[in-house]
Amino acid sequence: HDCSAAASALGPSATMGPPNEYEELSVEIGNKDLSWEKDDLLTYATTHHGIVKTSNGKIYDYRLDRVLRLGFFRIVSPVLKDGFVVMQALAVMGIAVGICSGLVALDEANVIEVDATLCAMADSVFNYFGALMGFLFGYYVFSAVAQADQCKNFGVGGYMGAGANLMMLTAGWFPESDAQTREFKREVLRLSLSIFALTCGEGAEKPKDEVISEVVARGLLTDSEAKAVKAAQGGHCNVPLIWIQEAYRKKFDMQADDPCVVVRMAKVETLTIQMRGGIGTILSLVSGWGLQPLPLVHMMSGLVKWQFFLLALKEGIAVAFMLEHMPPAAQVSQLTMSALIVFLTPIIFQSLLEVVAQIRNPFGDDWVDYPRLLFHKWVRDEFTTYLFTASEASPNIRVIKKLS
Repeated sequence: HDCSAAASALGPSATMGPPNEYEELSVEIGNKDLSWEKDDLLTYATTHHGIVKTSNGKIYDYRLDRVLRLGFFRIVSPVLKDGFVVMQALAVMGIAVGICSGLVALDEANVIEVDATLCAMADSVFNYFGALMGFLFGYYVFSAVAQADQCKNFGVGGYMGAGANLMMLTAGWFPESDAQTREFKREVLRLSLSIFALTCGEGAEKPKDEVISEVVARGLLTDSEAKAVKAAQGGHCNVPLIWIQEAYRKKFDMQADDPCVVVRMAKVETLTIQMRGGIGTILSLVSGWGLQPLPLVHMMSGLVKWQFFLLALKEGIAVAFMLEHMPPAAQVSQLTMSALIVFLTPIIFQSLLEVVAQIRNPFGDDWVDYPRLLFHKWVRDEFTTYLFTASEASPNIRVIKKLS
């Protein structure tokens, strides 16, 4: 139900372009219409505890008040279902139990003395590295959140905003409803949407040939256009922008006597450049360019594992001291608290690392990634409203009629 499965094969007999130019896709989607002008592939699931999803589980809206108040208890993140996260927490508990057992045995054999000084030393070492990791961990996580916001606001938002501005101006420049003008508007709309479809596929790190085949199957590119996009060695997502700019130039050439042509063409060039900037922002953030420095990531992974070991060491020593020197009543309460800390702390820290991995590329298949078909619908509907609904109604608007 998303772009990865949306533009799938039209069937065994479907052909896209010249023979052997595109690989046919084989995903079956029944009798749904693949066209970019239809929404057969986009369905919605019900609202649940403030979360609104598309049918494939992608979140496209949520009630902030509900999520902030009770979302922790109602929303089960896939992170908590990850076997690695739970196994790591159990491994830390196992290390703590092993340390505790060894210390108790050595203390009983009078080889060492598990005293308050040893507990204090373990606490100080844990707190020292905890302060260091807290600073680096906060920087690492919030840098990833900032990049995700930049991708959405300046990347996707930059493309959508510049495109919407271009369509709005186009609607005012060409209010005519003759066949040639309508076809010009429709082609510009189609090419603008093809850019986003190509970007979604590139962002999802899918093979280029497969992405182009999907875009062709949805009718967003013709065979000849797709061939040119496929031949591009770099920046292929922005190739349709060249055609959009050229289409406007040819359209303005038909109005050579209009004194506004030069200014309007300059505006077209400015807005297409802004659209390219938005696409470039997206692709730079979701590619290797957007990755944080490898030494930092490597160090964060090591520090987290080291902190888990220090946690196991600290709690193992604390429990050993408790078993040797505390009354039974105190042992029950402190043992319960230590078990909770040793189990939950690794889950929380590892969950934050998993969140960073999930939000780094919002064009993938994680539950929090963009509902790409829904974005396509929003952009298409807004662009269509400007180009056709509003533009073609303008001759009947009272103020315009009075000035005509």
